[in-house]
Amino acid sequence: MQKSAGKKRRRSESAHDFETEFGDHFATSLEALRDVWPALESVRARAGPVVYDPYFCGGEIAAYLESLGLSKQHFRHENRDFYADVKADTVPKHDVLLTNPPYSGDHKEKILRYALRCYPRALNGRNRKRQRKKRRCKPFFLLLPTYVTLREWFRQEIAQLRPDVQPFFIVPDEPYHFDHPTGKGHDSPPFESLWIVGAGTQTEEVFAEVVEHFRSSSHDAERSGESLNGGQSDQSDHPPPRAGKQKQNAARPRTRGVRILRSTAELHQHGVVNLNRKRPNPRQRKRMRRKRQAMEASTSDAKGSA
Repeated sequence: MQKSAGKKRRRSESAHDFETEFGDHFATSLEALRDVWPALESVRARAGPVVYDPYFCGGEIAAYLESLGLSKQHFRHENRDFYADVKADTVPKHDVLLTNPPYSGDHKEKILRYALRCYPRALNGRNRKRQRKKRRCKPFFLLLPTYVTLREWFRQEIAQLRPDVQPFFIVPDEPYHFDHPTGKGHDSPPFESLWIVGAGTQTEEVFAEVVEHFRSSSHDAERSGESLNGGQSDQSDHPPPRAGKQKQNAARPRTRGVRILRSTAELHQHGVVNLNRKRPNPRQRKRMRRKRQAMEASTSDAKGSA
């Protein structure tokens, strides 16, 4: 949640010993953690129990994870400057990285590159020269805006990886909600988010296990007549696919309000992102930014006067 170089932004009202942005302090919701919990348990069983979240908001995530079954002694989450820790090589020891990073500036790019720093690259071209001494790939869970998967820097980072270690995606059917510690700002961001999950050389195993977990959960829900998403059965929530798509969808069950997808190509196939959509030009982006800022200002004023 540290401030990046560039245009001056609104300072955070939260207590941190380093500079942060107000708009970056939107905490990970319990619903988002529930969606990723089966995958997190699968990864911890292989990599180790200690989970690390480097970006501190208000600390609520510790209680959420504890309610799901993660003991406090296995969670590292402190109010400290992550980038200073990286520079000084004082990052807390951990087995798994799980975080909802700040969405402003270049934080999204920085955390992805940090998470992938030890992942094996495909041996082609300059990557053959860049291949580092073999080190253990630490699993990671990054909650990021869906649009990140369309960014050129993201696609380049993923394309450089060996195919078997490329991350998979956990995509909610409904957008996640976020809370600000001050009670101000937007609960619902003007974009959707998804989990990006990497498990190093065990990514394929974890992916298969998570898919099977949700498939089994879906069958249990259908037998009981209850939805895993708290409503009706999955069969009524999601009508049967058209005949032409039955084979494609069968490999990627859509259950419990999430979809488990293996690649950016599948994100496109399932309509999560549109690879053919052109990015808005600078004038359009400026107009969209002004609109979001006006909405944030009006919401903040309304909550402040309430």
